[in-house]
Amino acid sequence: MAGIFATAQPKYAALRIATFPFDATEQVKRGPMVSHYNRMGLRASQQMMLRFQDAPGIAAMAGARNRLTIVDIDASGTEGERYLADVQQQFGKPKVIVRTGSGGFHSYYRHSGEGRRIRPDPRRPIDLLGGGPIVLPPTRGFRSNYEIIHGHVDD
Repeated sequence: MAGIFATAQPKYAALRIATFPFDATEQVKRGPMVSHYNRMGLRASQQMMLRFQDAPGIAAMAGARNRLTIVDIDASGTEGERYLADVQQQFGKPKVIVRTGSGGFHSYYRHSGEGRRIRPDPRRPIDLLGGGPIVLPPTRGFRSNYEIIHGHVDD
């Protein structure tokens, strides 16, 4: 039986999103399972699928290459839902919303040149990920799996 990376990689590749194997099963994410993941294209991603059949997760680079910007909300429960509503009011309704392995949220937007900004407002647990690695569903996380709760991978 194939792992999450081997199963999900062809679906993301069909959308022209280059991915790499990722391990988020520890309390502190172990991270990418390959080197030079930030330069990986679709062909290399496909080769990784063959080498990492049992990888527990999948990730991609945010930014221009994959046309993705993620608003990462590092709060869960009612507090996280309040921040998610604030994000939607500020940036608009995303086509895809993912519940992360820790219970927070990722809101997916089309990349428009944003950079990677960790805690631009230190009072709010929100990161703007217009660059760098992002964990994708259905990655197995430490507490639970990353899962799409609004929209579809095709969106």
